[in-house]
Amino acid sequence: MADHLVMKRSARYLGYVTAFWLIVGLIHVVGGFLSARAASQAFGLVHVVRTLVIWLTWAPASLLVVVLVRRVPVRKSNWWVTVPIHVVGAAVVSFLLCLLVSGMTRGVPWLFTTPPMTYGAQVQRMFANSIADDGVIYLALLVAILAFDAHRSAARATLRTQILDRRLAEARLQTLNMQIRPHFLANALQNIASLIEQDRHEEATDLSVALGTLFRRMTAAGSAEHTLQAEIDFVRQYLSVEQARFGDRLSVQFDIPRETVEAVVPRLILQPLVENAIRHGFEPAAGPGTVAVRATRNNGTLLMTVSDTGPGIAGTPLATDTQATTGRQATTGLQATTGRQATTGRQAMTGTSSVEPERWDGVGLRNTRSRLDALYGTGNYTFDVAPGPDGGTVASISLPYRSDG
Repeated sequence: MADHLVMKRSARYLGYVTAFWLIVGLIHVVGGFLSARAASQAFGLVHVVRTLVIWLTWAPASLLVVVLVRRVPVRKSNWWVTVPIHVVGAAVVSFLLCLLVSGMTRGVPWLFTTPPMTYGAQVQRMFANSIADDGVIYLALLVAILAFDAHRSAARATLRTQILDRRLAEARLQTLNMQIRPHFLANALQNIASLIEQDRHEEATDLSVALGTLFRRMTAAGSAEHTLQAEIDFVRQYLSVEQARFGDRLSVQFDIPRETVEAVVPRLILQPLVENAIRHGFEPAAGPGTVAVRATRNNGTLLMTVSDTGPGIAGTPLATDTQATTGRQATTGLQATTGRQATTGRQAMTGTSSVEPERWDGVGLRNTRSRLDALYGTGNYTFDVAPGPDGGTVASISLPYRSDG
């Protein structure tokens, strides 16, 4: 099979080379015709065929040049050795062409006029007359082959780099997803333990069953992205686990317009935000609370928000759109009151809050930011965590809209 592919590729290359020299021959045919017409000389079919045949002899010669150039490539480090070799190579190729053409003049007398001299003398004379022109053609082929090989090597290196980058990004995303799963599992098991301590055994059983179903879906193989509809379905399952614990205290709202459900989003992109809203916005409060999940589509952008009615974060938002355009997204924070830029990964804020700033930079949010970086690149998304207009906290993610439909 491999030999067949090699032969097929070689035949294709020979066809390309033959076509090239046929075009060169046709150009000389036109030139010869115009010259003959200007001199009032005859230029018949024999002249056309003869010109084409002579130039087509360069087709196999070109393949020989390709072999020589790739066996002895000219580089900065070895040019003083390889250049003389190619000078000899040009002379050898020219001599072989003279042998071939001289042989054709004697083997095809109707096409060529046989000169009144021996074969050896004819080859010697033709070689002396054509070595300069053949040398120029050899040099042109040498430069063209080196340029083509350099371009192909650069293209292959670029492709190889892209493949490695994609594999690295996939490995990074897989690692980040694996970090989210034990983090979520630990929180859920803690909830089950809390229910058991409160002698709420039936609810603990229901929660265990729901957790098993949810975790099977989390660990299922799949791509790094899926539709917003699939993400919302997963969030609903997650919230059913949380509502089994909190009961009527926890209210959930979804506002997902039909035009957004086919949008492509990263897997597990909303669940960490919802979990964060429950743990830091709803759970610390004694009374009831609401977590709302919304999505909007506007001018080629998908905006997803998760808000809560908890105590919120006072002061300056944790992230702004201006920071998002710099690529290190929203949850890296604004400048703290000391003026030091928050580049350590901890979200700094001004003012005071009943929620500790450190609690807003857990595994879930760090993974969200890292996965968005890996999937969309610097400056191609926004990720903001800010105080809500009516209290609470709003986490928002803005992505370029892509449809799965």
